[in-house]
Amino acid sequence: MIYTYLIHYSNEYRRQIVNRHAQEEPIAMDPWAHHELAGASVVDQRHISALVRLAECRTREAEASYSEACGSAVRQAARRACRNQGTSVDGILQGHYQQTAARCAQYPLVLIAQDTMVADYSTHRATRGLGPVNTRPDSLGLLVHSAMAMTPQRLPLGLLHLDIWARDPDTFGTSAERADRPIEEKESHKWIRGLRAVADRLPAQQEAVLIQDREADVAEFLATPRRARLHLLVRASQPRNVTLLDTDYGGPCNLMEAAASAPVVAEMRVEIPRKPGHPKRQATLIVRARRVNIHPPMRRRTSKMPRTLTLWLVDACELNAPKGEDPIRWVLLTSMPINNGDDACRTVEFYACRWGIEQLHKVLKSGCRAERLQIDDAHPLKNVLAVYYIVAWRLLWLTHLARTDPLTPASVVLTDGEIQVLEAATRRNVTTVSEAVTALAILGGQEYYKKAPPPGPKRLWQGIRRLQAMTEGWQLAMQRLLYQDVNQD
Repeated sequence: MIYTYLIHYSNEYRRQIVNRHAQEEPIAMDPWAHHELAGASVVDQRHISALVRLAECRTREAEASYSEACGSAVRQAARRACRNQGTSVDGILQGHYQQTAARCAQYPLVLIAQDTMVADYSTHRATRGLGPVNTRPDSLGLLVHSAMAMTPQRLPLGLLHLDIWARDPDTFGTSAERADRPIEEKESHKWIRGLRAVADRLPAQQEAVLIQDREADVAEFLATPRRARLHLLVRASQPRNVTLLDTDYGGPCNLMEAAASAPVVAEMRVEIPRKPGHPKRQATLIVRARRVNIHPPMRRRTSKMPRTLTLWLVDACELNAPKGEDPIRWVLLTSMPINNGDDACRTVEFYACRWGIEQLHKVLKSGCRAERLQIDDAHPLKNVLAVYYIVAWRLLWLTHLARTDPLTPASVVLTDGEIQVLEAATRRNVTTVSEAVTALAILGGQEYYKKAPPPGPKRLWQGIRRLQAMTEGWQLAMQRLLYQDVNQD
């Protein structure tokens, strides 16, 4: 019955099919993929089409295996593109970086979260070019470091940096020896590479805040020169020596002690994301702030590193944490000036936005199933992962767009044909992104009621998969009717 309803739902769309067939133009199922990958830098322009089709298939068949999702033709074309030694992660993402920068330019301030994901392929023993990823000597995989731009309202805007590498198996167990090496020879140099890439790819006058977790509390990273209007925000982990600038006391003290004794400037509430075994909750934080001079360790100082770094210290500590929950405490270092309580609270809110990049990693692993890729060499594996990152970002963008800008026209995220099929399948009007996301979630199996929580990426992806399959069926049915009409004439 739904088939008959779809066939007769839109005579206008049938005319579109007839016109496109007459002009011999293929129907673009996922124009966004071509938009993001059209600027890719590859040795053979035919490889761009292969990468676009790979992104389309991965979006359409999120939960299927790589081979099942792509099919033989797309898999072979993607294989040729990704195995080519002239194809690189940066080359594949060149166009996406440009589109991300253009989206960033539409906002006066953007947030950029840096983080590292472990892609564990320990069960793929035959894959060449992998390295250890944890303390187990038999572990195998890749490390993936990314920088994702977003608005202060957490709308993901895309990637500005992606670096994928394998550790050298011969250096396993020599971490103590790396302590005295220059930063360029350490893995922690990834933070500096990310900072420089972001600075190069953002518009020159774009104001941005680069956000990092505790792993980035590295003296060389904090001291790296930055262009104007590019700020740092790092969660502190090292008990560094600091000098207080808001008291008459001139001697050094411990950074954590300085944070705990800083003046209280505000009280605020933040949302703590859900974690395994811990539901999402609201936390009340006492916020302290002060300005300090940080003294880099003597053994790490170089001629290029200043003797002191002047930064703002913000301490956010939870009051009355629920029973069984560890109280939240974020000790943050930032180059942004903190002039009052509002500035301090804004800094804490910015740091809370860092969760967005962890959502990206979750989509990559649970949605794209990135760790199930069975590719026998690290070079093409890295290139496929680069495409997966674009697919995962797209899904996050659609999820958050409905929350941050619900009145955006649905045509921004779906084709006219997809909108008509979605309306027919769910018997709901779809004119805005919010309505489109609700209808997609229903199509994906979510029970709808007025106070239902916003759909998550997984449910939304299931809806997109069904919609695209139904749209393809509708198009084929329209073409069949067209051929019948032609034969009758």
